[in-house]
Amino acid sequence: MDNHPLDWRDRLVILCSIIASIVILLVQNTIFSLSCIFLTHLFIIPSLIIIYKSKSMWLFYFVVFSIIASLLWHFSREWFYEEDLLKLDIIHQNLLIAISISLIVFKHVPRFMIGILFTYTIILAVFCLDKLWGFDVYLYLSAIWILVLIAHIILELVRPPAEETNWWYLIIMFIYTSTAVSLYTLASGDNYNSVHSVWHILAYTSLYFSFKMSFKTYDENDEELIVLPRVDFEIEGKIQEISKLLF
Repeated sequence: MDNHPLDWRDRLVILCSIIASIVILLVQNTIFSLSCIFLTHLFIIPSLIIIYKSKSMWLFYFVVFSIIASLLWHFSREWFYEEDLLKLDIIHQNLLIAISISLIVFKHVPRFMIGILFTYTIILAVFCLDKLWGFDVYLYLSAIWILVLIAHIILELVRPPAEETNWWYLIIMFIYTSTAVSLYTLASGDNYNSVHSVWHILAYTSLYFSFKMSFKTYDENDEELIVLPRVDFEIEGKIQEISKLLF
């Protein structure tokens, strides 16, 4: 097990996620559940703080847009059904799964992942709500990334221990992810808002530990640091210079 166990922020995130989930499931009230479907998006804040500190602004903006897409879909579902907003939400959430798992699997995410993620986005845009053997296509696509994560965990177990592997984060993230996936399929009918709200909490908590695993490191004094961007497709040259001037 990694020499760096959970810090107070990690414990607070876990505690809040458990308490909030229990309360939402116990309080069966239509107005309360409807409020929770929107308010539980606030659980993304710890993840946003991490990626903002890491200076990975491309990821920061994408996560913000994914939250906006989710909010738009839930507004639509309650008051004016628009299938295109559902697709927009599904595409963002599935791409977020792909990106977060890529950051775990690769120590430095290679440039060829741009092509894979672009192609993945196009496939989602065209086929995500189509049915295959009774299930939506996007569920199969999500399952592929979960299998990639499981394969990565198995490889970490069988190969020589890697110092950078934080097993606390990896195990907790896997537990939250597995539970979230199970709950997602159960959200329907009268219990949709409450169960899906808990799914928000579990999914965003899982994302938090994913980003902690991807961006957290330690200095020579064992003090926690948030590492700089660790992907190979950051902006370069003149674009980078212009970005510095603007921001």
